[in-house]
Amino acid sequence: MRQLLLVLVAGLLVAAQEKDDPKKELDKFTGTWVVVSVEQGGQKLPDDMLKPLDLKLVIMGDKYESKSAGMTLDKGTLVVDGAKTPKIVDITPMDGPNKGKKIPAIYEFSGEELKACYDIGGKERPKEFATKPGTELVLVIYKKQK
Repeated sequence: MRQLLLVLVAGLLVAAQEKDDPKKELDKFTGTWVVVSVEQGGQKLPDDMLKPLDLKLVIMGDKYESKSAGMTLDKGTLVVDGAKTPKIVDITPMDGPNKGKKIPAIYEFSGEELKACYDIGGKERPKEFATKPGTELVLVIYKKQK
């Protein structure tokens, strides 16, 4: 009985470590993500404006590049914490107008979809997956490119 209890406890510890393992959580981001929806300040960007931009997010390890029509718009690093609710990510651009500024965000995965809400002003982490007029919150929905 004692051995069974030890095995169960060890199994729970391994499962908890896997759930909280930042590397495994970061691995979920790896790949190319196509932007399918953008909302800022309570307004959704119309599809006829979004589609020609061909926006993509490419993530390899803790590095990212955002692209439009194949050209790099921005690149930087990200740090994730999947143990929080909602899950959090901090983005730090390495160039451009936001160079060095930490951008707090929340995220969630649903199948091949990634939803992220950012405070591009860098002020405070969003609390929900929504934007409001007068804020610098941006809600983006990405679909994993195959």
